[in-house]
Amino acid sequence: MAFYTGEQFPAAYQNVPFAAQHGSWNRSTPSGYRVMAAYTDGRRVTGYEPLVEGFLPSGAAGGRGATTAATGRPVDVLQLPDGSILISDDRDAGRHPDPAVARALLLTVNGIAAGLRNTG
Repeated sequence: MAFYTGEQFPAAYQNVPFAAQHGSWNRSTPSGYRVMAAYTDGRRVTGYEPLVEGFLPSGAAGGRGATTAATGRPVDVLQLPDGSILISDDRDAGRHPDPAVARALLLTVNGIAAGLRNTG
């Protein structure tokens, strides 16, 4: 989770926490697989809004079928100095021959700018 303090996104996102929802693997109806903006009144959450979604195709089966069908499983968010957001993803964790490989998406005010691979 990260509180947005940059200036690249609209002012409505200032100091709003962004939370990665990794996604369920054992629910009959899949949930998560997205990044949410959580709005607060200072001490408690008053509402949520999807910031980035679409990692799970609609109609995906529940249980391990959801994990298999997902194109991404967000893990965390990080704000970069320019105000863009980096979303880490472990969708391929345990399946790639090199365990140091991780994926991330760079989110800018204009949308997802690039898929990045980091080999450690």
